[in-house]
Amino acid sequence: NERPSHYVRFARGFALSITEVTVAEFRQFVEATGARPRATRRGHSVVYDERSGNFIRRSGVDWQSDYNGAQAAPNSPVMHVSIRDAEAYASWLSEQTGRHYHVPSEAEFEYAVRAGTSGRYPWGNAGSP
Repeated sequence: NERPSHYVRFARGFALSITEVTVAEFRQFVEATGARPRATRRGHSVVYDERSGNFIRRSGVDWQSDYNGAQAAPNSPVMHVSIRDAEAYASWLSEQTGRHYHVPSEAEFEYAVRAGTSGRYPWGNAGSP
């Protein structure tokens, strides 16, 4: 649901974590709640196949896997989670800490990754860097 560039005003400020949620952090959520993330339930996810340069469906891949389906290190960013999995994690983290966490909206995420720039692209308004 891409839309043309438009002005967005945030009613309140927001903060993003400096780092992504790690496999170890997500594991705490799974173990504490008994959650079964989508890729675990389905028994597969989509991974990057370095030989072909394409994304392919691979069995046995879930949140404990890296981008190409191998076992992820505990301090690696968690992957292969759905938006609902991420929202459930944020809700659980909020309950655990007493602070409010949520998955950033598209506008919040874009604002954060722009890092104060206003051009059409991260490198400015020209079509290519």
